[in-house]
Amino acid sequence: MRKQSLAVLYTLLFSFFVMMASFQLSSQDLYFVSDVEANVSRPDLITGIPQKAVSYTQLSKQDRKQIDCLAKNIYYEAGFEPVSGWFAVASVTMNRLLSGNYADTVCGVVYQNNGRTYQFSWVGMKNRLSKIDEDVYNSILKVATAMYLGYDTSKDITKGATFYHADYVNPGWKLEKTKKIGRHIFYRSPKDTLGEDI
Repeated sequence: MRKQSLAVLYTLLFSFFVMMASFQLSSQDLYFVSDVEANVSRPDLITGIPQKAVSYTQLSKQDRKQIDCLAKNIYYEAGFEPVSGWFAVASVTMNRLLSGNYADTVCGVVYQNNGRTYQFSWVGMKNRLSKIDEDVYNSILKVATAMYLGYDTSKDITKGATFYHADYVNPGWKLEKTKKIGRHIFYRSPKDTLGEDI
């Protein structure tokens, strides 16, 4: 019985390290992920954003609409990534908003079309999207609310990125690579004048 238990434990540990290697997370990222997953109900503990006394349901209809756009973008771009991936996608969305080079609302950024394609691929596939997992979405909504309400005081784990792509494609961008988080590689554009720590 003890040998079987040890075998199961070794198998689980091996699977964990294989999974971490596939995400290529640094030790700092591992700390961040475990911290976020333990505290997703308190995103302020992770982002440095002061927790607001107001809840999502107390916000104006317009603010809720913007948060919903942000949450959907996180969900469809990184919903089943490590939780650090949620914050990373939210950061890129908010960085685009704050740069002044894209649309002037969160929803505008998310649904922006450059004339050939949408900036976030899921938007162009709306008719083929899978049904939302409510438990995952509700957790993402907490992250989206915190990021929307206090992004100007948060730490940006993407280091000012305004672009990213999945690690299994190579678009050949001439941009500065800032970080790899989960299955996404993040980039900063010289035209988007954002500091490393927003």
